[in-house]
Order: sequence, then C-alpha cells, then structure tokens
Amino acid sequence: MSIEPTVPVEQPVTAPVVPTGTGTDADQSTSKDTVQYDTYKKVLAEKKRVQEQNASIQQQLDQLLMDQKTAEESKMVENQEYKKLLDLKAEELTKTVSELTSMRSAQANAVKLDAFLNAIGGKVDRKYWGLVDLESIVVDPSTGLVEEMSVTKLVETFAKNMDD
Repeated sequence: MSIEPTVPVEQPVTAPVVPTGTGTDADQSTSKDTVQYDTYKKVLAEKKRVQEQNASIQQQLDQLLMDQKTAEESKMVENQEYKKLLDLKAEELTKTVSELTSMRSAQANAVKLDAFLNAIGGKVDRKYWGLVDLESIVVDPSTGLVEEMSVTKLVETFAKNMDD
C-alpha cells in the first residue's frame, strides 16, 4: 500500500511531492544546487529580454549623442567658430588613435602569448603569464605573424629561469 500525498488545487506544484521520511533518492535530488527547469527558462527569457532592452536603449543613446554632436558642430560652423571645431575634431582624433593603438597592442600581445604557449608544449599556469617577456617576441608587421626563432629563444630562456 502506497501513501498518496494530497496537494491543494490553489497552490502550484514546483517540486515533486514525496512523503517525508521515505528514504528515497527523490529527497536528495531536490538539493539547494538545483533549479526547476521552468524557473530556469523564465529567468533565461527575462535575461534575454533585458539584454535586448539594454541594447535598444544603448542604440538610442548613441543616436542621441551623435545627433547632439552634429548639432553642436553645425552651430559652431554657423557661428564661424572654426578654431573651436578644429580643436574638438583634433581631440576626437587623438582619442580614437589612442584606442586603436591600445587595441592593436592587446591583439599583438595575445598573438605573442598564444605563440609562446603553443611553443612551450606544457601547460603554463596563468599566474606565470606575467613573467613572460612578450616584448622579446618579434612580429612581422607586414603579415602579423610571429617569428618562430624569437619564440624559441624566449621558451628556452623562460624554461631556464623557471628551473632556477
């Protein structure tokens, strides 16, 4: 004879109802680490909706800033404030060049580190990555490829230093 649990109709069932004290595996399956699938789907859908909303708001903000910038520039042209406009454009250009240089440097360092990690063969723990002298790895500017001799030399130096 089995015991059938009763569940009131007004309350939604979110977990399997198992009588307590039965010693079944179902007691262990509802641990604190698990989440109901429908709850997971709801949270995931909400996250996606919020991300789409944020992207839409960001696009609107970007468009608004661009319109504001265009209006300021046209006002400067109307008022014949060419020097001020030129200074504004020079500042914008300097900022853009700085960002581009930073991104290119990060990309080059990533290529160098990848070549080093591939050449060393074994795994190098992340905490030692800062000890790698990426400046000694030469990258051909025309192709963007790493020169293998510089990588081999660095691997030998790194291995000798780590052995000490």
